[in-house]
Amino acid sequence: MENRVVTQPASPIRPSQVIGMKSLILNLLALSLFLLPKGALAAQDVQISSWLTETGSVIFQDYKNYYSTKNLAMLGLGLGVGGALANTSADREVREWYQDSVRSNATDDISEGLEYFGRAWVIVPCFVGAAVLGKLTKETRIGSTVGEWGTRSLRTLLVGVPPALLLRYTLGGSRPEEGSSHWSPFEGDNSVSGHSFLGAVPLIVAAQMSSSLYWKIPLYLASTLVGLSRINDDKHYLSQAALGWSLAYLAAASVDQTELEKRNLSIVPAFSPRGVGLQVVLRY
Repeated sequence: MENRVVTQPASPIRPSQVIGMKSLILNLLALSLFLLPKGALAAQDVQISSWLTETGSVIFQDYKNYYSTKNLAMLGLGLGVGGALANTSADREVREWYQDSVRSNATDDISEGLEYFGRAWVIVPCFVGAAVLGKLTKETRIGSTVGEWGTRSLRTLLVGVPPALLLRYTLGGSRPEEGSSHWSPFEGDNSVSGHSFLGAVPLIVAAQMSSSLYWKIPLYLASTLVGLSRINDDKHYLSQAALGWSLAYLAAASVDQTELEKRNLSIVPAFSPRGVGLQVVLRY
């Protein structure tokens, strides 16, 4: 199979895309305000101010962990690797090798199914449904686990979507069908694969929730499949799929760090005859 890079003008950033993604962020924020802290609505008479305080604290900690020195160093490393792939011949050579030697009717059939798991209109309702189901069945082990997975996934999107959008539109890479993967700031909107990012989130979150390597390893490996499907379909270069996955991982890791910290220190509503307040619980 012969493959040629056909140079076309990079697709301009469309206002509808930006508006659509802004709406996604706002909707995620609204959903997070309703779904986030486990136990925030445990008491029917909980004050809305206490609820918002706890919710805001969780979101703030997620963002704090994401923009920590360690996480930013990891982000810089990912950008360095991605930049090396994108701005040399590596992306083009990997693309030509895959399209000539690997792609087949079988990989196309598999990719066609995987592609849907990278669409926001498919996975976001799944996260919302899981979070709501968890609220309704939180007394059961399965319900609690499903609910935690749903809320963690929503929080991961809330933290990870803004930097993914920023890099996608500022780095300016093109699709394979448009030309080179070289970064040309603000000239394209495909430097980060949105499908790779969205498709990785649910499986990375599940892997981080698991304590067993027998689950973690397969889940982490499976989290790359949607990104690989975009390479198969010649919709993204390797660097673009890899950046989408790495941003999903860093966002999920930030949420996971918040959960680890909550096990040791938590702020919960406190009720007494004199009113409602907050109580700091330290576990050691």
